[in-house]
Amino acid sequence: MKTRFLTLITGMLSASLAFPVLAAKELKSGEFTVVKNQVEHSLGSTKSLAKTKDQVEEKSVVDTGAASLTELGFDDSSVLRLGSNTQFSFQSKERIIKLDKGSMLMNVPPGNGGITVDGGGVTGAVSGTTVMASRDDEGNFSFMILEGEGGGKVIGKDGVPIFLVAGQMATVHQDGKPTKVVEVHIDAVRDVSPLYQDFPTNFNGAEKVLNTTQIQSDEIKNQQKKYNEELCGQKLNEMKQLVESQLKRSIYKVECSEPEFRRIDGQKMQFTSKAMITFF
Repeated sequence: MKTRFLTLITGMLSASLAFPVLAAKELKSGEFTVVKNQVEHSLGSTKSLAKTKDQVEEKSVVDTGAASLTELGFDDSSVLRLGSNTQFSFQSKERIIKLDKGSMLMNVPPGNGGITVDGGGVTGAVSGTTVMASRDDEGNFSFMILEGEGGGKVIGKDGVPIFLVAGQMATVHQDGKPTKVVEVHIDAVRDVSPLYQDFPTNFNGAEKVLNTTQIQSDEIKNQQKKYNEELCGQKLNEMKQLVESQLKRSIYKVECSEPEFRRIDGQKMQFTSKAMITFF
């Protein structure tokens, strides 16, 4: 049996992404479409409790409290979800999402000019795609691409871009540690993230995200099948030697069954295979 552990990140760190774009549409304004528990928005010194259909203007600040969530739809059809204990604002023309703390999930339709996520001196950008990002209390920032052919990039304070594709996440540490890029099991992320599970409706780009998870699943199975063949061959050779030396029997045929796959706890993929020996 071989179990492959897949990286699952529940707390994400900080970065902003930026791609050069042509004829980018402005975000203009946002509208609250889902409000759960304590969500506030403010412009200057004026602070109000958010309600569905309330408008959020450029440079307004949105804060979510503990166990609170919200979703906003923008004029360009982009959709943004914010997790608990999150603070965000945006710049319309520049298409910048400023994430001061907390977590977010955003879908940006292709052709709109992408989006930049600013996480306190760290930047990252994508074109039309679905992304997750978060910034923790220490200022660490994570940026994950869930789907999108164009990929994205993260730029730390050193100014060096790190390029990502769907299914990858970059973490930029506030203390200057090297930026870390990991493969992330998107299906497992969807299964546990409140940004997916605690909302009443499906999120935009769901079909494309599902396609990413299918590609990941196929790749894992192919890798495990290859490993299974190598491991099975090794074990069969050991069994062959045992049979021939201890039982004084000759091997007629050796074969391995196709592996069977199953998910464990949303974070692991396990497979089993049977080895069979026929001897005289």
